[in-house]
Amino acid sequence: MVRIALSVPLNADYQVVGVNNLYGCNEENVISVYRRPLPATNLRFLSAVMFDGRESSSATGTTKILHSNYPTSLLDDLAHQSVDATTGHAQGDGTRPTAAEQKQIVDFEMSLFTAQVIGRRVGRLDAQGAKGGPIPLATQPFFISMNSSVHFLLPQFEQPGGRVTPGDGQFSSAIFDIFDAWASLSSADPRAAVARGQAIFNSKPISITGGAGINDDVSAGGLVAGGIP
Repeated sequence: MVRIALSVPLNADYQVVGVNNLYGCNEENVISVYRRPLPATNLRFLSAVMFDGRESSSATGTTKILHSNYPTSLLDDLAHQSVDATTGHAQGDGTRPTAAEQKQIVDFEMSLFTAQVIGRRVGRLDAQGAKGGPIPLATQPFFISMNSSVHFLLPQFEQPGGRVTPGDGQFSSAIFDIFDAWASLSSADPRAAVARGQAIFNSKPISITGGAGINDDVSAGGLVAGGIP
């Protein structure tokens, strides 16, 4: 667990009048909150840095990540985040990392990929032509909004860019294809079940309403997720 000491907001509708922390963190001018370390892999696919997105917002003087400024914005936001992580969480002497050191940190973060490699019943997820595991992620085409096929319902969303590069006209609702090679296997083969599950994700319409951060704009109506635009 990692302790984060957050200042009480100036406009808070509460007061801290006393603290009894079992770990001795009894400051009354901050609130001690605890969290597990957040994932530090597959960062190339982030649309906001930090769980609450504050490292991609005006709250920290950083830049919102859009398809028009990606990946520069992501790299800059990660570099900014590395400063507090170094001077605060790492409990150093307060010396800020240099620009070169920040770049080294970001380059390292951006090179880390993780994904499940083995399934209990199916074995390796990269066998017989499948593309499971972390290695394919390193070369997976990606840009912000590449699979946004619902923009006509939510005009504030960015326009969909395409499948490989923005505006390439190759957008497909079948965005999951890593197990295509297993679709022709015998139906009794457990790997065929994985391919069938992939097909469901690609094709079954899922109506989402009242989802905060997704379509909590009442005027936006329903949102169709999954493979159906």
